[in-house]
Amino acid sequence: MSTPLHGPLQAATSALAADVERVQAATRRLLLVLLELDDADLDAPAADGLGTRRHVLARCVLHSDAAARSLGLDVPPSSIETLRHGAVVDAVDAVTTSLGTAIAALTSLPPGSGLHAAVTVAHDHVAWLELTMRDLAIEQHVDAEPSTAVAV
Repeated sequence: MSTPLHGPLQAATSALAADVERVQAATRRLLLVLLELDDADLDAPAADGLGTRRHVLARCVLHSDAAARSLGLDVPPSSIETLRHGAVVDAVDAVTTSLGTAIAALTSLPPGSGLHAAVTVAHDHVAWLELTMRDLAIEQHVDAEPSTAVAV
């Protein structure tokens, strides 16, 4: 029988569960959007004016990998060149792998890991996914409601 959680630990657990659900939903939507793109779509300018959509995906993968590493997963370095210059199928594979690893890190915290740190990482990751969708300039929103995680 497990001890019921109370106070800050219960609040952190609830916050993490809510953010993990948001991360999973945002990840699914992002991947579904990516499956509809072709090479020309990826080479189009990003809405943020900082390169192409490929650059947006590269930044998202770098952030996602860093999130997983910060939660204790051993993440091999991503091939950013694949994202910047590879075929769309390779870019989708790299993004899928990275985002899946971040979800794995958030849903399988090792014993003794910082729950509050995981809440912060999850919240930040939701914000990155939202920014990625905005920067891809694709008419689909990650959340039905704007997140408080992203300042506009």
